[in-house]
Amino acid sequence: RLTDVTGVQTCALPILYLVGVILGKHNRALIQDTSGMGYIVTEGTLVGENNGIVTKVTKDSVTVKQHFKDYMGRVSTREVVLALRKEEGVK
Repeated sequence: RLTDVTGVQTCALPILYLVGVILGKHNRALIQDTSGMGYIVTEGTLVGENNGIVTKVTKDSVTVKQHFKDYMGRVSTREVVLALRKEEGVK
């Protein structure tokens, strides 16, 4: 099942994983949550509940940059990389 991209903005990043990548003029990726809902994302797509944005789509990963406030009100940034899972038995 695929859904609109806005749904992926409400997902926590830990429940998302990369399923596949389509390379081309504009690289796209299919990410899926643990319930099986799929989302097609490109660079610039908003992802996750902490105002994350897809900054890079490569042949085997998607990089998401998140901005969030800590308990002191300071804004911090972190990058999360969703990588393709290696198939069991593939070396």
